[in-house]
Amino acid sequence: MKKFLFLFFFLGAIQFTSYSQATFEVTTVNTTPEMDDAIDFALGIWGSRLKSNVPIKVHVIYASAVNLFLGVSLSNARKNFPNAPQTDVWYPSSLANAIANEELNPGETDMEILIGQANWYFGVDGNPAGNQQDFVSVFLHEVCHSLGFVSLTKLDDAGLGTYGEVKPSDLGLSVSSFTFNDLEGLPGIFDTYLVDGFGKKLTDTANFTNNSLELGLQLRSNNLFFCGDSAVASTGGLNPRIYAGSNYQLGSSVSHVDEITYNNTVNSMMTPFSNAGTAEHEPGPIVTGVLYDIGWNQYQHPNVGIVEIPKEAIQLSVSPNPFNENAIWEFTLTQNSEVQLQVYNALGQEVFSSPRTDFSPGDHQIQWQADGFVPGLYHYQLLVGEGRTAASVLKW
Repeated sequence: MKKFLFLFFFLGAIQFTSYSQATFEVTTVNTTPEMDDAIDFALGIWGSRLKSNVPIKVHVIYASAVNLFLGVSLSNARKNFPNAPQTDVWYPSSLANAIANEELNPGETDMEILIGQANWYFGVDGNPAGNQQDFVSVFLHEVCHSLGFVSLTKLDDAGLGTYGEVKPSDLGLSVSSFTFNDLEGLPGIFDTYLVDGFGKKLTDTANFTNNSLELGLQLRSNNLFFCGDSAVASTGGLNPRIYAGSNYQLGSSVSHVDEITYNNTVNSMMTPFSNAGTAEHEPGPIVTGVLYDIGWNQYQHPNVGIVEIPKEAIQLSVSPNPFNENAIWEFTLTQNSEVQLQVYNALGQEVFSSPRTDFSPGDHQIQWQADGFVPGLYHYQLLVGEGRTAASVLKW
């Protein structure tokens, strides 16, 4: 098992207009043709999801002699640009450009990604051998950090927690394709959605002072969550858990979803560890929701930017509720619709997902055979076309 290491550095906008599919301009150092093909494939996945009229500039360096990491991501950034959603908050420059609808960092890249030595699998079919690391999965992961899925928090040797004081040198790195500016003790946009188990925001100084022991304890509390509306909707109403283990590690802690909760689930792309022989080419609903919350305009995908449908509008019922072994969702459609049922446990882990299927007008049902699951409260969402309805069921 190897850890993804990364760092996200910001330098400072936002306003939506008519967007086209995101495109990427790539420069490389020491890469091979098969690596270049895998890079193009991975960026095509992100391009099919993100909207931006400004090309996203990516600089990739293959450090073939370095085996300390699989990938490291460093991002350019901007704050306080015209119409920025939040003031004194850093946004990745790729997102700032997309929202401002103009290039705010001419002559500089938006992200620099370092790839280390590994037994890489460069195929694009998601089928690495048991001893190979899937390159596309790792590259998607690192790009996601530079799109904004990253925290600017840090824990120092004295146990003080800070945000806006991270530097490339903290990981023994330097940036070659853009100028790194002082973060000025300001948070990143991702940080503004971090809360503790009581819902207290980490960047609210009424709760936690920057550069304090109290903040430091939160960064290794195993009790941090992301509270953005779309990310919460993606789990059926629960704040997604963020990786914040007691063994704090800069570059991993607070900048991933929780390993234990989301490993081997549809949300595993942004867990902090990568296993050989596995692949994850889909961002998953939590990641999609997080990117939507921080400002990315996206094409319609399940759980993001969708309309809430009252249960009455599709005549939805769940029976029995409470249930023991099986629960049946019965619903009536007035028009042809794609329908999918997703069920989550109390930790926000997806435990059941039906195939996304075309249904004709009329009465239908989807059954969940749950006899092997522990008793407790389960959250569900029924996705119907570009809408959804969500609630909970009780297993006894």
